[in-house]
Amino acid sequence: DLTDPRSEEQLIADAVAAAADADLVIFDYDKVIDKANYVNPTLVGEGIEYVFVMGELAVRSNQVTGALKGTAVLRKGAKN
Repeated sequence: DLTDPRSEEQLIADAVAAAADADLVIFDYDKVIDKANYVNPTLVGEGIEYVFVMGELAVRSNQVTGALKGTAVLRKGAKN
């Protein structure tokens, strides 16, 4: 709806109910590039527009927002 005053990310967040047990990644297939490698495993890729974690915006335009809603999934036997 072009008359809706909410921002694009708010519209998406509202569609994925807040505190929902779901994650959502919105990306441009033609622009996604993984830059991480064995020497530099923390290099940030490109092309990720939005990431919602449990209904909260965690990444906007490839930049982390600081939201910390998720839960780490540890391998069996790993310690916190």
